[in-house]
Amino acid sequence: MCSRVASTPCSAVKLNRRPTLLSRSDALISASEQLIGVYRRYAPVRLREACVYEPSCSEYGLRAIRKHGAVRGWSMALRRIIRCRQPNGGIDEP
Repeated sequence: MCSRVASTPCSAVKLNRRPTLLSRSDALISASEQLIGVYRRYAPVRLREACVYEPSCSEYGLRAIRKHGAVRGWSMALRRIIRCRQPNGGIDEP
């Protein structure tokens, strides 16, 4: 018998569990991925193809956010975007 009422079997006891929610950091990462996806979908082609780095700045941002979390990943991505002009360029990994 699992409940306080001796006649109620364990299978009838309802557990008051909250549904599994994303943690705050997972929610920030997911929102960041969606934001970058919107940029990739709607930004002008000329702007998207102007990146001088490999991988592109948006791909770098996604990788950095997934690897280092939302706050540090965005920091790394924004620093990369600021550097993304001549004479900089080349291969750069997070």
